[in-house]
Amino acid sequence: MLNKALVLILTYNEEIHIARVITDVKGNLPDADILVVDGESSDNTQPIAKKMGAWVISVPSSLGIAGGMEAGLMFACEQGYDYLIRIDGDGQHEAREINHLIHPVVNGQADLAIGSRFKAKESTYKTSLTRSLANRLFSFLVSILAGEKIYDTTSGFQVLNGNAVDFLCQLRNFEYSEVETIILLKKAGFKIQEVPVTMKPRVGNQSSFNFIRAFFYVFTGFLSLLFTINCNYRRRQDFDD
Repeated sequence: MLNKALVLILTYNEEIHIARVITDVKGNLPDADILVVDGESSDNTQPIAKKMGAWVISVPSSLGIAGGMEAGLMFACEQGYDYLIRIDGDGQHEAREINHLIHPVVNGQADLAIGSRFKAKESTYKTSLTRSLANRLFSFLVSILAGEKIYDTTSGFQVLNGNAVDFLCQLRNFEYSEVETIILLKKAGFKIQEVPVTMKPRVGNQSSFNFIRAFFYVFTGFLSLLFTINCNYRRRQDFDD
């Protein structure tokens, strides 16, 4: 049984997946609270999530994943959760992997655990060429800046402890991206661990991650990294109990 834990599910038009995702989370973490942060879905994502017993917050779709992460982090911080577990609402992440992923955080081995699609040698996860190139580029850059190899820098399957959540909530000029989160936490002295997990290929709504979006994602992410490494932030010790 975990201490106070919040499962954050980010959604946008996921009515075909959300009921199963919430059911799976409840089956694997029955004592955790569930918060769905939805980007103004035009389908029945929100009413289905509410019917399933999850809390639902709506954020403008123009804010994207970053806006959803910001809302989830602020909610977890204000409510004093000990753990924040992020899982996507599209069914790619296996809820049964959560207990495996949270293990190093609960045991104090990590402040952030990343569910990695690529760390395991036997990984068979497939992605598009543009997304694959973006992932490899960020892995190269982040690994240099972090001083350790990070295989999956854009994974949305994560567990953070309360200290990491508090730290991120108090930062200014934080863009709430997975890449920047890794650099900020590592630079501040937080412990990060990648945990190999199994992820399913996306089913249903097609990804909008085309060549133009990939270029924009890499360009803005690179600028964010340059800004991040030139800023001084409070250290991890300031957030320890």
